[in-house]
Amino acid sequence: MKNVILKAEHLTQIYGEGTPFQRTAVNDISFELYENEFVGVIGHTGSGKSTLIRLVNRLETPDTGTVTVGGKDLSGLNGRELTDLRRKIGMVFQQFN
Repeated sequence: MKNVILKAEHLTQIYGEGTPFQRTAVNDISFELYENEFVGVIGHTGSGKSTLIRLVNRLETPDTGTVTVGGKDLSGLNGRELTDLRRKIGMVFQQFN
């Protein structure tokens, strides 16, 4: 049986909440990634891909939900622990000119 290395539960991220510009970028997303898996995130412009990845890498804090890596909840990490975590999660962003 493979180990769960990353788990996201009920992630939601809303920008501009309470304003006329309010937009839900990620709405109640849950998934699990297992050791030795490679995953790609694809979708239309504005569908929340970058926000989802930023939440997983804790570059942003979700409005609701949790992310755990190796069983450790990311919401309690800061400083050195976050730096160590980010070294373990590989990300490649696509940029258009």
